[in-house]
Amino acid sequence: MGRFMSPDPNFESALRENPQTWNRYTYGLNNPLTITDPSGEIWELSMSGTWDWMKTCNIGQTCVDQIAQQEGNNVVTYGPSGPNDKQSFAANKQGYVNVADIATTDGAYFQFQSDVAAVYASPQTAVDLYNGAFDYHQDYPGDAKLSLNDIGKSDGSMFPPHKTHNLGRAVDMAYMGPDGQPIHKGNLSVWLADDERMLDLVRIFTENGFNQNYSDNSAGYGVNYAPGDMNNIHFGKDPHTARCEIGPCN
Repeated sequence: MGRFMSPDPNFESALRENPQTWNRYTYGLNNPLTITDPSGEIWELSMSGTWDWMKTCNIGQTCVDQIAQQEGNNVVTYGPSGPNDKQSFAANKQGYVNVADIATTDGAYFQFQSDVAAVYASPQTAVDLYNGAFDYHQDYPGDAKLSLNDIGKSDGSMFPPHKTHNLGRAVDMAYMGPDGQPIHKGNLSVWLADDERMLDLVRIFTENGFNQNYSDNSAGYGVNYAPGDMNNIHFGKDPHTARCEIGPCN
């Protein structure tokens, strides 16, 4: 129907100069292709750069259903469940954030596989992961959460056999199958993956700042080749980008 079943509760958002706002049952100002407003309430960007929970998106404002961003040394998530769905995750003394904690939030569309110990990322990489996973969920709302393996150590150091997981800059993720479920079948995973979903994942994570990505199926997904990445795809950042995100940029 393209209509709310009950009226948008905030009548202050009805603007005399914009007749589309007068009908309290309309969805997204009758422009659902470019405006999303699932509940009549949404996060709106404030003048200070943080986000406030509003009843509607004011004209000229930037609004989102949910988002994560770096604020100082913290990762702050603004979730989909209301004004109290806001959580802050502080970086440790080395400057890295425990992503496993972020994965427990209501709006995190990713989870870790069992027995994964390396769960630390730079704050910006954690933000980019959260927002990338949400973007994927928007495209495939019925899919399972993205399934993560190693990220990085709590001090940002190298750990074998990985060569690109230092500086909290990389995420290993299971391939997604045509049923919307992550694939955990060892060396067969890459060949059982759904190419449409994987191409969307590569596009989304590239748009969210991951610029050094690897897969065994490099030709199919337009990423770098890594013969060991048959059971997961690797989304990462180059060392220069990572150093600039975690500290002074040399």
